[in-house]
Amino acid sequence: ITYTRDLYGLRSSCKYNGVIDILTIGGSTTDQRYISDEKTYQEFLQKSISNQLDRDICIFNAGVDGHSTFGHIKSFDHWFNLIPNFNPKIILLYIGINDAGFRNYPSLDTDHNTLKNKIYKNSVIIKGLKRLKYIIKSLISRNIYGDHLLLHPKNTYKFTKTQNTENLNNFLDSNTENFKKRLKILLKKISKYDSNVVCISQPHFLIQKFDDQLKGIHTAFEYQNIKFNGLDYDKSLTELNKVIKNVCENNNHLFIEIEQEKFSFEEDFYDPVHMLPSGNQKLASIIFKEMKNSKILSYLEY
Repeated sequence: ITYTRDLYGLRSSCKYNGVIDILTIGGSTTDQRYISDEKTYQEFLQKSISNQLDRDICIFNAGVDGHSTFGHIKSFDHWFNLIPNFNPKIILLYIGINDAGFRNYPSLDTDHNTLKNKIYKNSVIIKGLKRLKYIIKSLISRNIYGDHLLLHPKNTYKFTKTQNTENLNNFLDSNTENFKKRLKILLKKISKYDSNVVCISQPHFLIQKFDDQLKGIHTAFEYQNIKFNGLDYDKSLTELNKVIKNVCENNNHLFIEIEQEKFSFEEDFYDPVHMLPSGNQKLASIIFKEMKNSKILSYLEY
């Protein structure tokens, strides 16, 4: 594959000249590390919108593998503010899939602002050790929803779970509430710009239907040494999608729901959460249709 980013860290077929028509924010499903530049959903969407408006528009991809809303918030503080004339006309938030595995805190800034914490946060040695820890953790990660399992044939995924984990609800409510707080922080960051926001839910195949019965993959993620299955993950993500819809629509932002039924695991995905080019084309088609019907494309006509 061909994977490129420009000097501002953005992935696009366009050269940045101070104008961003559309910026996409998300994790690995937005980044699409193992999909060639010309086969990402952004490129398919860019072509459709350009044809519709009869002029070339540019979509820039700011997706980062592993980013959840924690990372999206920090991107505005430490990345986007370094891009000259940064002011996207439309921002697509393709988020939630990396937040469904449980998180403890509403943001990365919840530590008390003590001298000890300031030293801890700013220590070069500690930062280096933390970075090494995350690299090692990513290599042995059991969080299937966030990995690229290219070496695993699809028939290795065993859908054996028919019930949620017994103590799921002990973590579900707090995870959902903390996500809601982070989403509001993220939208507040965006409100400083003249950007229209489109919030998009994400499909996945950590659950599948067999003879009218939903079954989940054995282990989708681990939290506090507890293994949670595909049904658990789906329930968590469903709650987050409800939050995305509610918060975004209450802020007059467009919400687009992407349904699993529109895709095929065998034809459109290379693992339970990451799409092949055929899936990206379908995704782009759904997003384009919804954006067109909502009239939001009028913001790109000038």
